[in-house]
Amino acid sequence: MLIDDYTLAILPLTCLLTENPEIGQCCVRTGKDQTAYHKVMRTGVLGYQLYAYHGLVRNQYGEKIEEGVRAYHVDMLSHIGEFGPLLAIIDDAVGIGSVITSTSQGEITTPVEMNVALALLLGLPVSPHYVTNPARRPEQITLMAPEIDWYFADLLAHSRIEMLRICEGVWRNGGGPSITSSTLK
Repeated sequence: MLIDDYTLAILPLTCLLTENPEIGQCCVRTGKDQTAYHKVMRTGVLGYQLYAYHGLVRNQYGEKIEEGVRAYHVDMLSHIGEFGPLLAIIDDAVGIGSVITSTSQGEITTPVEMNVALALLLGLPVSPHYVTNPARRPEQITLMAPEIDWYFADLLAHSRIEMLRICEGVWRNGGGPSITSSTLK
């Protein structure tokens, strides 16, 4: 299999640019009409999957190839908005990591995907809760649909796992390297 940054950029797109049926299930799970969140979730899931993919490429082929793949994705996906800033929002949120909170009943770990979900809900212009002023973020969080942040975080976690599954199949069938979930870490 010919491995270059263009080939690696094209590989995941046909699988990822199809509609994710779980995003449509948002209304069913929350019991309310949440169509206002559809675009931010669709954009966020695609961005998070490609962010995970970029990590896989970096681990397998190095930083230079990953930068090339990222540049192709930013160019190819410019029609869905500012894809570069989307990846930057995700990168910043992932950089925070999991949050551990002590309670009277023990520690609670909030997954990194919750950071990503909140960052996307507050930081993407397609979100109904987009704010440019960080001081307004707490207010916007209180205006969100009940449990939408947890639903979105769960959707992001599943989308990362789906990306790993897609890459495992595509790269294994194409003679490329085998990928495991530990590759993303």
